[in-house]
Amino acid sequence: MRKKIIMAFLVLFFMISVVSADEAINRRDYLFLNVQISNKINIIPEQANYRVDYVKANFSFFPRNTYRQEITEIRTEPEFSKEGDNYIMEWLKPTEKELSFYINSEIRNYDERIDIRKKVSFPIEDLNIEYEPYLQSTGNIDINDEIEKKAYELSQGSDDLYEVVFNIADYINENVEYNLYYKDYNKKASWVFENKEGVCDEFSTLFIAMCRALKIPARFVSGIAYSNIEEMEGFGNHAWAEVYFPDYGWVPFDITYKQLGYVDTTHITTNHNDDSNVTSVVYSSRGTGFSMIADEMSYDVFIESTGNLIKPMVDLSLSVFDDNVDFGSYNLISVEITNKKSFYIIERVYLNPTEGLSYPNGKEKFVLLEPYASKKIYWVVGVSDSLKSGYTYTFPVEAKTTTNAVGDVRFMVQEDSEHYSLAHINSLVEDKDEKENKPYSENVYLVCNVSDVVVSVNKTVHINCVIENKGDTELKQVKVCMNDESCSYLNINPGEKKPFDFRKTYYSPGIKSLTIKASNNKIIKTQYFSVKVVGNPKIEIKEFVYPSEMEYGEKGEISFNLVPLKNSPARNVKVEIMHDIINEGWVFDSVSETKMFRFMINSNDLKPSNNKFILKVSYEDYEGINYEVSEQFEIELKNLSNSEKIMLWLNWGGYKVYYFFTGLIDKI
Repeated sequence: MRKKIIMAFLVLFFMISVVSADEAINRRDYLFLNVQISNKINIIPEQANYRVDYVKANFSFFPRNTYRQEITEIRTEPEFSKEGDNYIMEWLKPTEKELSFYINSEIRNYDERIDIRKKVSFPIEDLNIEYEPYLQSTGNIDINDEIEKKAYELSQGSDDLYEVVFNIADYINENVEYNLYYKDYNKKASWVFENKEGVCDEFSTLFIAMCRALKIPARFVSGIAYSNIEEMEGFGNHAWAEVYFPDYGWVPFDITYKQLGYVDTTHITTNHNDDSNVTSVVYSSRGTGFSMIADEMSYDVFIESTGNLIKPMVDLSLSVFDDNVDFGSYNLISVEITNKKSFYIIERVYLNPTEGLSYPNGKEKFVLLEPYASKKIYWVVGVSDSLKSGYTYTFPVEAKTTTNAVGDVRFMVQEDSEHYSLAHINSLVEDKDEKENKPYSENVYLVCNVSDVVVSVNKTVHINCVIENKGDTELKQVKVCMNDESCSYLNINPGEKKPFDFRKTYYSPGIKSLTIKASNNKIIKTQYFSVKVVGNPKIEIKEFVYPSEMEYGEKGEISFNLVPLKNSPARNVKVEIMHDIINEGWVFDSVSETKMFRFMINSNDLKPSNNKFILKVSYEDYEGINYEVSEQFEIELKNLSNSEKIMLWLNWGGYKVYYFFTGLIDKI
């Protein structure tokens, strides 16, 4: 800080700190980056005649194309193949004891957002079943009663999905402490909720768990990002979350970096998953007489070029409650923030610290703004009581946002001017708070039960509710609704309980949400339910491949995929390959996504003539009705010598004798 003394007016003017040049990297409209990821695998011989058939690295940690991230070039050593979303690097019969690999990516990151221009209703009423994995309680993203209760509390009274997600993010920002020296990484969401500390993994895990508790799809994003914190300055491992908004897509929320609804251009997305406990690379090998150890993954990020500073998305206008206060007094700063854009934004607004002022309620706030909307936020500032007597002081207060908007205001401090206590200024804030306040809601209890959480198409769900007025005031014209429809009105006397119920029939599969809301001018109470509606299941056998001919001693492969109909999972699925000698089977509780099968056969286990097989898949729907699909195929043995035929007949006869006696034993 530097001081300027104006002797004629006996004024001390306190200047505000300047943002560092490094911080500007996070505020560019694009970055052109070079990302180099590498590692080394050490082959450790344990026998003199060791043999390495192959070494594989199944790699999921590399930059991906997204709506804001463009991969312009990628080079690898060795060359890679693709398996699903992963890279596979393979060394065949390597002789080196050190195997190294690298992935070099040229990427261009843009300051792009998912522009949500209209309100997305909460709860989400009709969600495709493909998002179900992002609604579940998983290994680290576990959802307990406490998490669910707090999530519902934060959602009360809101039917705007963006607002509900913002409330969750703001709660975590306010209540979970970022601990740079915290070493026990990758804790469960339940642990984070209880202990209120962690790093980026923990912030993201708890945020995702609270979203999922409200049936809001959310997923874990792993990647790399830039930090200007002195202890970890530069690019490093990072994690954040994405929330699915129907009709718009996956919207990022990085609570650690205080970027809600977007991430800056230093964020490099490398993967996204339904949980945080996913390994970045899996190594495998085959051979004898050796072991294998991989080094820790290393990477470097180089900034090749940068764009311009991003333009402000909001306007700031500051005012002060009293422009002349006493030493040791408190004052109130009002900031009106106006969204200049046609879509929702969440802005982080913060005060640059000024020497001689204190901030009893903190120096930063997050503000959710609808398109072109304005809101007022308030800060309490305290003036030091140890200022030098006989001087008049001018204190500047400057507010800034992460999108480079700036506003300021000044007020004077003189002895024997108006003096305001902290309690008085806090009461002003409460009076100015624009949020609707219905305190009588605490006296009202709403309990609802849904008859089924999984139903078939065309089945009816029953919802039975009881509302109780435990206060001393009559509640008139309480509007009770299901999904803002099928509404009725109740009058509830003090101490009275009243039951009410609803019916809902669904005609299409998917994840459906039910909202039960009770409200009038004094209260608002809400309960949410999620119902999974499933259609009639159908499984198809796809990409069925088998050898139609084989020779003696040859091995072959039967492979096929089971492809279920979307939104209609099959239950109690049994897969069988049936033959006079070969019989193989698999059983699954359910199949809701494509499953791949590979089955090896040995020609020595076949008959010397044509071999008829049946591939049968049997399954049930949610109501227990049976279904079946099958394929028949033949495998012929060719070019058999007489001795080979004799061996196969003897083998076949041995199986018949075995089955005969085992059948008798089973009957005893």
